[in-house]
Amino acid sequence: NIKRVEMPGKSDEELANITWKVYEKFRYRSVFTKNQTLQGLIRTEYQCSKCEQRITVLFDEFTVLKIPIINSKKNVSFENCLKEYIKPQLFKNNIRECSNCKRERFTKETKTIYYPPEYLILAVDRFNLDTMEKNYANVKPCLLLDFSPFSARCNTISNSTVS
Repeated sequence: NIKRVEMPGKSDEELANITWKVYEKFRYRSVFTKNQTLQGLIRTEYQCSKCEQRITVLFDEFTVLKIPIINSKKNVSFENCLKEYIKPQLFKNNIRECSNCKRERFTKETKTIYYPPEYLILAVDRFNLDTMEKNYANVKPCLLLDFSPFSARCNTISNSTVS
C-alpha cells in the first residue's frame, strides 16, 4: 500500500502528477493498467466546516469507482449516482487543524475525478452499513455520460465504455 503524502504549497496539477508517477512506479504492469485504460485519479479536497478554508488536497488512484445509490424506490441513473458520489460531505470523524480558524475542526470532503480513465468501471454500492439494508432500486444504464460535472478534466464517455 502506498502512503499518501501531503505537500502544502504545491498546485493541484503538481500534486496529481507526483501522485500519478508514484502509482505508475508501484502498480502492476499489465494490459489493463497501462496508459490510463482503466485507471484514473480521484482528487479529494478537505475544507474547514466553519470557514470553508481549504485544509488539504489528496489524490488517489482508482480502477473501479464504487458509487452509492441515492435513496429511491424507482429507477436511478448512473449520472445521479455519480452526483451523489461527488456531493460534499461533512465528516465528524475527520478532524484537522484549520490554519484560518487556528483550531481543530470537522472537515468537509469534496471529490472530483481528476484524471478520468479511458474506460470507466462503476460498481454500484447497494448496501447501507448504518441500517444494514440493501437498496433494490433499478440503476438505468446510460447511452452517453457527460463527464464534465464530475471531472476536473472534461470528457465524454460513450455507452461502449460505461460498464
